[in-house]
Amino acid sequence: MAGESKRDPDRWLRSFVIIIVIIVSSIIALSVIAAAIYVPIFSTDETPAALENWGGLIIGFYFGTFVGLLRDWIGKPEPQPQEKSEEA
Repeated sequence: MAGESKRDPDRWLRSFVIIIVIIVSSIIALSVIAAAIYVPIFSTDETPAALENWGGLIIGFYFGTFVGLLRDWIGKPEPQPQEKSEEA
């Protein structure tokens, strides 16, 4: 029908993959950040420098590149050229 927009059949699958990747990476990131917070509070040892650096790296990653990539990937789909209808 004229004026009816076509849906992208892979859009749901792409959204699902993005959500799964976000959940898995968030769990890993929160674990590293929690470890960086846990060590100095509940241990007499100092927090390893590598763990502190990873915490900062993860936070920078989330608020920088990853958000931009998701915005671009999930954003508005490119406009499809409309087919010209033949008039009799």
